[in-house]
Amino acid sequence: MLDFRRYVLLFASIIFVISLFTSCGKSDNNNGNKMKVDNIYKGSGKFDRDTLYISALNVDTPTNDSLVKHDILNVGINSISRRSFNPYFAESKCDVYIIDSLWEPLMKRGYDGEYYPNILKQLPTVSEDKTTYLFSLREDLAWEDGTKLTTKDIEFTYKFLMDNSYSGSFDRELLNIKNWLEYKDGTVDYISGLEILDDYNFKVMVETPNVYTLDLLNIYPLSFSYYGQYYYQGGSNQLESVDIRPFGNGVFKFLGYEENKYLILESNSFHFKGKSNISTLTYKVIDMKNFINDLTSGNVDIVRDVFLNDENLLKISKVEFLSGYIFPSYRYASIGINHSNSILKDVNVRKAINLCIDKSEIVKKISDNNLDILDAPIDRNFYNLFYDKDEVNNDFNKNTAMSFLEKSGWKKGLNGFREKEGQKLEFKFLIEKDDLIVSKIFTLVKKDLESIGISVVSEEVDKEIFKLNSKDMKNIPALYDLFLMNPNFNFESNWFKSFSTNGMNNFYYYSNSYLDELLYNISVEFDIDKSKELYQKAYETIKEDIPIVALFQEKQFDVYNGRILGINSANIFKTFYYDEIILKK
Repeated sequence: MLDFRRYVLLFASIIFVISLFTSCGKSDNNNGNKMKVDNIYKGSGKFDRDTLYISALNVDTPTNDSLVKHDILNVGINSISRRSFNPYFAESKCDVYIIDSLWEPLMKRGYDGEYYPNILKQLPTVSEDKTTYLFSLREDLAWEDGTKLTTKDIEFTYKFLMDNSYSGSFDRELLNIKNWLEYKDGTVDYISGLEILDDYNFKVMVETPNVYTLDLLNIYPLSFSYYGQYYYQGGSNQLESVDIRPFGNGVFKFLGYEENKYLILESNSFHFKGKSNISTLTYKVIDMKNFINDLTSGNVDIVRDVFLNDENLLKISKVEFLSGYIFPSYRYASIGINHSNSILKDVNVRKAINLCIDKSEIVKKISDNNLDILDAPIDRNFYNLFYDKDEVNNDFNKNTAMSFLEKSGWKKGLNGFREKEGQKLEFKFLIEKDDLIVSKIFTLVKKDLESIGISVVSEEVDKEIFKLNSKDMKNIPALYDLFLMNPNFNFESNWFKSFSTNGMNNFYYYSNSYLDELLYNISVEFDIDKSKELYQKAYETIKEDIPIVALFQEKQFDVYNGRILGINSANIFKTFYYDEIILKK
């Protein structure tokens, strides 16, 4: 059997955690270091050296209204949806936050990025050829009603995921368990690649192991006794269509819900680590523009995904009982491109769009230079692992951009916009409605595009039109040419899923056979040192071919009341687990 420590380290470098749901290297203008605030400092540990911490100066101040709540914790987030009521239908980062409090997966990641057993007795045993994985569940596990969690639930979960009607975001094609297609097609009622040995031990066998296999095997079990009543072979969609309250094995369990307003959870007495000292956990949808008022009034104790700029940093530093952290995240903001558009199939047009946009100006205007620009959709820490070259910089040159358009025959007309064979160079640009950051970015992008003769027709849409972790978007190619949505609902850094022709999250109709070959070879190479050259070639290909226009890399910025203890470290893998935090009383 093979020790898979390096396997995990490689995997941790290239995968997005939930989802769902960008990491960056050092730069002179990141992290807001130009601000001279006494209670802001950098991390000093091995895994938080690039984390910026905000330390509460006085938690016990009389102005800290949250102290009276004792065992109640309120979390402010951007949105709440029923998609977060099942870990296999999640679509946004906010969904993942909720899922983390309701469900426990087989394994969890430590702050070093490596897996450790969670509801398993130990890490799985892996065969030398990485096709067989032996798992052993703890024997003290229970669902929220006290019933035993066993391999019967594991078997049900896999059948649900491999079912013909399953329409969620789990990438079963990439996992490729033996015999799963026969079960999907309904020709057999079992999955031969899943072997149940007894109540607590099971084995999974895959056809084509790759660097994503272990993460895909790290499932959240679903209760057979609870969810199984809604399921039959061919009927996984019942668990999505039926109005089912969540039923899990996590630190908390469901108590109440109001659509897109709040979700109330209570401590789970049957959690395998014991009952939390947080009796009630409430997620509240708040107006992020006024997040500081919610924190200072005691309406919420944590606000997740605060946008990073100097104004927000100053607001927080002036409240003596607030703490926080800022660290490189795996998300990035970008302009999506519809490659089914015949004009956008021309790489010269894509290059012109990319070159005419001043990304430095965008970062300056929206974040006071606290974010890092990108020249390709890539985690900048990961870039440093395989590419020993200069820092990523802003490829901004309007003259070169116009020369690419001229090369493809797009000439400026009397109205200032470009035309070819009587057709105007015009793109329909979708932007998210009622989002201040998106609006600011779009205003700058539109100005840049029009300055080189590209006409832009914009349409505001609800964010729900882009269910970015589902296949729904593949049904709406005619709706747009370009799109820009809030970075919190943007894309992961996984090139294989995003840019391979049949990638699960390739919402752009993008295809490049050379890149497909590179990404496949990367996926089956488990040694990162051996795959560096492949990564360099893939990076150069993506940078040159421009499947999307990458703008800047996001940072995770969470702010919390200092009465919350146990949030001691942060990194791209996870900020905290609810079973690790306690409330000061």
